[in-house]
Amino acid sequence: MSEKKKIGKVNTDRYKFFQNRECEYFPCHDSVNEEEFNCLFCYCPLYFTENCGGGCRYNEKGIKICTDCPVPHKKENYEMITMKAKTEMKRRGRERVGKKYAGVIFDMDGTILDTSVDLTNTMNYALEQCGLPAGFDPSVGKLFYGSAVHVACRRAIACGKGATPEEMHRIGSEGDVETPEEKELADRVQKAFIPHYAEHSADFTKPYDGITEMMELLRKQGIRLAVASNKYHSAATALADTYFPGLMDISIGESETVPKKPDPAMVRKIISEWGLKDDQIVYIGDSDVDLETAENSGVDCISVDWGFTTRDFLIEHGAERIAHTAEELTEMILDTEA
Repeated sequence: MSEKKKIGKVNTDRYKFFQNRECEYFPCHDSVNEEEFNCLFCYCPLYFTENCGGGCRYNEKGIKICTDCPVPHKKENYEMITMKAKTEMKRRGRERVGKKYAGVIFDMDGTILDTSVDLTNTMNYALEQCGLPAGFDPSVGKLFYGSAVHVACRRAIACGKGATPEEMHRIGSEGDVETPEEKELADRVQKAFIPHYAEHSADFTKPYDGITEMMELLRKQGIRLAVASNKYHSAATALADTYFPGLMDISIGESETVPKKPDPAMVRKIISEWGLKDDQIVYIGDSDVDLETAENSGVDCISVDWGFTTRDFLIEHGAERIAHTAEELTEMILDTEA
């Protein structure tokens, strides 16, 4: 495979200024310094905006007259014009689509709660109880999770044997086959894991920055909130009640009657209880499992890059909308980003 060509930092200033001195009207405004006269916006992109910020006027027929407006031709106005144009396009897009989500379904681990320390501590404890390699750091331990506790135990065991992150990720994925011996060992680890985690699930766990405030704002907007987690059901509901009291309408985890994600059962159950349509729902998560869950459920998806996977990983697995902060996520849900 050939190496990618290394590209230095692009000088974007060269795209912000252009002069056409051969134009018969150049310069078409005497009030602008000829050396800094910018022809880039000869046809002003703000013409169809109501509050363009320029020196326009309207004639008796309501037609916008910009003959005396030098704003688009001033070199220093490039950022202002492009930002106003971007904002206007998004505003018109929202009016055209007329879309507002009525329900938001969140994944839990790595999406709304940073559970990495408590999960890793418990996994280390369970591995030690079974005489297996342990002592993993949360930066490694978080790679075990996303596909329910049994798969997490299998990945932790494999990691202790030297498995790479890619090899661990394939465990529990489509095409993976668990041998009877692997299942027996993972069951032993899981048996030690569950009661310990029930006692220590909130030792170091905390909401990610801005998440609680975001939920409070969404509730004020009349938007319904729910959690669909691959944690076992009792742990998912307990954590939702502890960290987000009064904010969640529904909390669902894996159980004998509800299969784990990416099966759409959890999401479909929530939508059914809400009585909403699929296009009124957005699903929020931090992993490829969450992307698959949204697709299998027929709902929109927004990914977040602060959780248990990276932004590059999410892009590689098809994420189209990725929030970097709770503020960005709020804007995407409400569709108010500038």
